[in-house]
Amino acid sequence: MKKFLITILTLCFFFNGQTALATNTYATVLNGTTQYWNIADVSQTGLDGMTNLTIEFWVNFSTLPINQGRTFAITKWSNSVRSYSVDFNPGADGNNKMRFQVTSDVTNFTTATSNGDAVSATGTWYHMALTFTGATKTIVMYVNGSSIALTHSVQNAGSVQDGDAPFRVSTDGEATTEYYLPASVDDVRIWNDVRSAAQIAANYNCSLDGTETGLVGYWRFDNNGNDSTANANNLTNVNSATFTNTGLPFTNSCTVAAAPIPQDSYQIEEE
Repeated sequence: MKKFLITILTLCFFFNGQTALATNTYATVLNGTTQYWNIADVSQTGLDGMTNLTIEFWVNFSTLPINQGRTFAITKWSNSVRSYSVDFNPGADGNNKMRFQVTSDVTNFTTATSNGDAVSATGTWYHMALTFTGATKTIVMYVNGSSIALTHSVQNAGSVQDGDAPFRVSTDGEATTEYYLPASVDDVRIWNDVRSAAQIAANYNCSLDGTETGLVGYWRFDNNGNDSTANANNLTNVNSATFTNTGLPFTNSCTVAAAPIPQDSYQIEEE
């Protein structure tokens, strides 16, 4: 019997020992007049009634607030059952400012406004992050992973009210004073803790799994409004907001697959 030695060389491709996973494939596009995303309070889990809060999202304006007027991005708010809201509001000095409000009840607020432009151009993606620490009643704002200067106008709320208002992307939902967001939006995240500057900088530019500790709502807008966390806070598309799969703010995942184990050869003996 002859024995034949077959040597199979295996080529392995390595990228610093890891292979990147591209998971961000779409963003939602909002017309600034009627379109928004929504989930009723009775249908949501974990989006209010907390002591600490972090909100993150990507936004790309088609019309700047200085030309559009006040625009709401992320809200869980109504005049009687407030929790929190993020809006962009033209200042008297002509800046495109961002404001973040949190309330513990209908009268006690903690509110902060950026000192200058939070955004300055259309057709440009900006990553916004806002943190609220209940113990100190303080807000911190970040743009593209870096903190920006702000002014607290009120510091009375030390928690986030467990209110009955729906959670919305693109409007405050008030019938008489609705302000809509003229922008594309991607990768909205709600956390029930205060994300550090290092944590925000480390993962704002890539997609999460949805299983991260403290993450209570996560909407990738990958051609739908589904929540990637176990809370399943799936959003309803109101007035047919559309999607785009081009010009996204990022494509990679923060989680990467393990690289294959390198092997020099396989030996197969045949008689």
